[in-house]
Amino acid sequence: MKCPICGEDLRRSEDEPGMGLCDSCKIKFEWKDDDNPEYTDYSNYAANSNDYAIEENQPTPEQVPAPKRKRRKRRTGLVIIAVCCSFLLGFACGAFTFLAKLSGGVQNAMALIQGESVSNGDSSIGVLTSDTALGIGDTATLNNIQITLTSVKESAGDEYAQPDSGNIFLLLEFDIANNSSDDITISSIANFEAYCDDLALNQDLMGLLSPEADGKNQLDGSVAAGKKMNGIIAYQVPADYKSFEINVAPDFWSSQDVKFIINK
Repeated sequence: MKCPICGEDLRRSEDEPGMGLCDSCKIKFEWKDDDNPEYTDYSNYAANSNDYAIEENQPTPEQVPAPKRKRRKRRTGLVIIAVCCSFLLGFACGAFTFLAKLSGGVQNAMALIQGESVSNGDSSIGVLTSDTALGIGDTATLNNIQITLTSVKESAGDEYAQPDSGNIFLLLEFDIANNSSDDITISSIANFEAYCDDLALNQDLMGLLSPEADGKNQLDGSVAAGKKMNGIIAYQVPADYKSFEINVAPDFWSSQDVKFIINK
């Protein structure tokens, strides 16, 4: 008798003579002799029929493709961009609001952005460009803060304070009027930037001890709203200098400097 599944010969069970065992399929079948009229040859069933629900060319587990994973969209980059845009937009709106309040209205703020000069009823607000250069006695008004270069003096020093050989002290006196509604802080280090014949300079504190600086205050301190400050700032320059430039930033919010130039 043959196995109805694989067609191999069955081995008759010694313990159960009425059963046949297929060594290939490891399955028992009821034994029927080949000469039994009720016997049916199942040797071709495995190849010609699907009576036993065996699919031909059924893929092995290794051949079954793994299910595709649905990729989650990474939105981290978009979130960061959105946060940055929100921050920049908020900062721009805040700056425009501040400018509108300072200039007296939205229309004045727009005019300032376009480079025009406007008036808020109390004082003018001028927009200075990098080409705007002022001199001794000139007054610049920026963000309701007036800066005037009142005088420039040269000094050879004295026995207590002397410049280096071939140099002189240059003393610049400023008047600063705070016509805004907020206090401002003036720093001779942070608010002033000087160049002599296009070379950057730092202030020279020894120059404040020269006779020409006697009785003058150093240009540092706080100026309350509606108040004024007068003081000097000293530099050491070559005695034969040609041009001296000093840029003044009157407050933290100022995006432009006031430029004063002294030509010898």
